[in-house]
Amino acid sequence: MAQRLSIPRLLRHISRAINEGVVMKLRYLAVAAMAAVPGLAMAEMAPDEVSGSWLAMHHSLDEGIHTDLCVASTMSKTMFAIRADKDTIELRISNDDWNLPANTKGSVVVEAGGYKQEFTSGSYNSQTLFAPIGRQDAIILIAALSSAPNAHITFGGKTTLPIPLDGSTKALVRFQNCVRQNGLNDLGDPAGKPNSPF
Repeated sequence: MAQRLSIPRLLRHISRAINEGVVMKLRYLAVAAMAAVPGLAMAEMAPDEVSGSWLAMHHSLDEGIHTDLCVASTMSKTMFAIRADKDTIELRISNDDWNLPANTKGSVVVEAGGYKQEFTSGSYNSQTLFAPIGRQDAIILIAALSSAPNAHITFGGKTTLPIPLDGSTKALVRFQNCVRQNGLNDLGDPAGKPNSPF
């Protein structure tokens, strides 16, 4: 029987393979991501951009004809992700080593450069926290993550973990494009410095 990989473990495998120079087909990533996400067995997660420590991907129920979810995520032990569908924008923080009790709730503070925002999080499952984020707050967070020299997340004023930023701008731009192009929301101008032929 095949072992199910959690998203953080899958992302670490992807990151290691990329760092070792192993060529991976995007289709394999999509299949592996699909296997790692409970409830998406009939769906497809497809990677859009792998950049540094970040991955942008989208979800489709009909073999890529329509996209109903866009995600930008770190590929680190503690995965930090921003996701958007037609109804919500959320932060997701996940770690294979966690064993969160049901209905876990707590304060999560994200800092990136001069940006600092507190979010109320809850347990999505035993290894994942989620925190709703408003559109305007998401725009500001994306800008901060794409331009800050460093970032971290603090849980309940106790545990502080880094958010890797290498590659964040490319992945966040791809995430913003995915959200906008699929009519899910508009998360502002592309992350990073403007670059136009006009």
